[in-house]
Amino acid sequence: MQKKCEFILYLLVGVATTGVNYAVYTLFLQVGVQYLPANGLAWCAAVAASYAMNRRWVFGSKWPVVPELAAFAGARLLTLGVESVCLYGVVSRLGLPPLPAKVIVSVVTVVGNYLLCKYKVFARGKQHGSKAS
Repeated sequence: MQKKCEFILYLLVGVATTGVNYAVYTLFLQVGVQYLPANGLAWCAAVAASYAMNRRWVFGSKWPVVPELAAFAGARLLTLGVESVCLYGVVSRLGLPPLPAKVIVSVVTVVGNYLLCKYKVFARGKQHGSKAS
């Protein structure tokens, strides 16, 4: 039951984070920023929002913020790289517009982010059954 609740919370936080990501991405596209730099800027905003919400509401982490945030951002850099490559392929090679392309490639990003958060970034406290101060 706890795992199901955690996943539902992760999905809700994911919806909010995705909203931040798409809002920032769309804003930068509308002011003339190319799609890959716009994606990087949107990623920065989404990572900040996602870390804060996941730390508090999904995984309940009590670990020190700086190393955990660094691990979180590092894991997200991996999925940003995958997303950027996929986005480039869908926009430049398949010819889809940048916004629908981002929606399509987000499926890969969301799954990758969940797995990295669950098993790498926020796993320490749950593996040891203790909470750091």
